[in-house]
Amino acid sequence: MGRVAFKMFLGVTATVQDWAEDGSGFSFILPAKNNPLVEFVELPKEYADLTMCALVAGAVRGALEMIQVRVETSVIRDSLKGDDCTEIRVIRKGIIREEFNPGDD
Repeated sequence: MGRVAFKMFLGVTATVQDWAEDGSGFSFILPAKNNPLVEFVELPKEYADLTMCALVAGAVRGALEMIQVRVETSVIRDSLKGDDCTEIRVIRKGIIREEFNPGDD
């Protein structure tokens, strides 16, 4: 996901870092340079609390839920707010079990 999906949809390569010891979480690090959500977005003062990269965090969560993996995502650092990069933390919460009813076709 870090190498292919981010490059395909945003044109930027994300690195995967900070794996949890038990393997339940990691961070995607998006560089500030060449990141379209940083280069082409300016936040007015009245919207300074808006986190544009939450859109990406939500897309990551949705993509993983499509393959039955429940995760929690959050933006830890944001280049739009002066950080050197954007960090999206992903924490695995479990597997989504599909339930089938006997009468369903």
